[in-house]
Amino acid sequence: MAYDKVPASGEDGRRLVGQAVMTGLITTVFLVLVISALVALLVYLTGLTEGTAASVLYYAGLGCVAVGGSFGARRSGRLGWLHGGLVGFLYAVISIALSFLVMPGTLIVLDLFRQTTVVAVVGALGGIIGVNI
Repeated sequence: MAYDKVPASGEDGRRLVGQAVMTGLITTVFLVLVISALVALLVYLTGLTEGTAASVLYYAGLGCVAVGGSFGARRSGRLGWLHGGLVGFLYAVISIALSFLVMPGTLIVLDLFRQTTVVAVVGALGGIIGVNI
């Protein structure tokens, strides 16, 4: 292989597919909204406490990010960790921004960084799985 030729952008198959990331993000948001509605219904109809519901929503949200990352990576067909991680990162940014708009308060940067990192890693893991199945 000659090292004098540098491949053009995307020529070597390494390219970010924006539509795939958006597909994963839309899938994630849709699933989170559906699960949130179901949990709200459970809180209303049963004795499920709001504290328990918050925990259920947190872990269900992580599962939704993994599924969305998997969908996005599957659609791209390559670089699953990157596509899934971006789905998770964008979801975290959007959810943090919305939560700050709805309930303004103090921002603890370390907590925001931890949340964003966890969600991005879960999305990347979903992307790794999605691109390989």
